[in-house]
Amino acid sequence: MKKQLDTKYIRIKKNLNSFNWVLFGNIMIALSQWLIIILLTSSNSAQDLGNYSYSLAIVSPLFMFFSLDLRRVLATSTVSKENFLRYLLNRSIHSLLAILTLLIIISIFSYSKELKLVIVLIWIIKV
Repeated sequence: MKKQLDTKYIRIKKNLNSFNWVLFGNIMIALSQWLIIILLTSSNSAQDLGNYSYSLAIVSPLFMFFSLDLRRVLATSTVSKENFLRYLLNRSIHSLLAILTLLIIISIFSYSKELKLVIVLIWIIKV
């Protein structure tokens, strides 16, 4: 009985620790994105900020869709070498699909060279 309670306690503690890391990562991402927008607003024109926002509106949903939230699954699961290799394979395949979709979108629409550059830079950051 005591052994079962100990294993449940250890499992709960491990899950709580994983949750804390995921929460910390999400907070840091939100703060860094907020800082990027503040820096762009203070040092660039409204056109540059619009290009950045438009590029985020194109790239972010694609990568959210194709990522399948695999990072959170890996962070909160019991990590083994097999699980990590499966994660890495899925992440690579879905990143390639997202890149191909993004290249199709860029080629279909006639964006300016500056906007294409911003889209590619955000794409590099997201991968």
